Amino acid sequence: MPVRLPPSLKIVSVFSGFLIILLTVDGVDREYPLKHYVSHGMSHLIIVATAIVVGAMLLWIIEEAIAGHIAPAIRTGLQALAHDVREEVGKFPKSWESITQVMASMVVHNPEARHLASEGKIVEAVQKVTTPEEEITILIKSKDPAHWRQAADLLEKSPSPKPALTLAYLFWQTGDIWKAIHLGELALATIGKEPEVSWKVQNSLAYYYTETSDPKYERLAREYIAAARIAEPKRPEPVDTEAFVKITYAKTREELMEGVAICEKARALGAPFESYAKHIARAMEKLRNMPDEPKSGSESA
Repeated sequence: MPVRLPPSLKIVSVFSGFLIILLTVDGVDREYPLKHYVSHGMSHLIIVATAIVVGAMLLWIIEEAIAGHIAPAIRTGLQALAHDVREEVGKFPKSWESITQVMASMVVHNPEARHLASEGKIVEAVQKVTTPEEEITILIKSKDPAHWRQAADLLEKSPSPKPALTLAYLFWQTGDIWKAIHLGELALATIGKEPEVSWKVQNSLAYYYTETSDPKYERLAREYIAAARIAEPKRPEPVDTEAFVKITYAKTREELMEGVAICEKARALGAPFESYAKHIARAMEKLRNMPDEPKSGSESA
């Protein structure tokens, strides 16, 4: 009798192969760069494949649990969770961009420069502007990381929170976490110029610090995300980052599970599934490496 694979396990198999291919191409590209339009989208494709694999694995586990003999109340809860996960897996993961949507207020006054930039003619557009702020704005609008680095160099001489925040996000997307941290810190140091984006800078910097898993950043990551949560308690972005911070720096299983619960809250508020899947995957890894907690006297007796 042929073995019947559940649909979710088929998804895992297909996209695991897809992910392996993408990671291989990405590795080759780091040594022998492909055409720009391929390499620019590679990080996004890897995130998509990873999110789908993790989501499908969660769905498979849930389906297997439901197929067993479990209490009706638990079965109902798992079925509801399976439905939610199935819907999320079916969606194309969205980039976590709302936290850095500050470009609208970064204006290029010269209409010819704006037109050239919109057509991707960045070098020509830069030649039409007269201020460092406008030049930085045009360079940030480019899809070429070389232009982002030029903008970062200009920011060292004319620092400003909004472009620094946007650039930090762009470098984080391409995997340059240390450049993202540096620009995030630059944005924070000049936040007095534009205090309205203070919570965004704190949230982003807390996330970048946590991305490294380096204990030296724990205190600042917790401090900044606490401030961002107070400033914007109902937005999904700080809730999502708080979950990431708690999961990454959890000292106990209780705190780890608290982070997972906050992660689910962020997803319910609108955080993208790719972020949810990433944090759950880190929680699973953390749980595997966490030593067993000592039993109480009554339990060990």
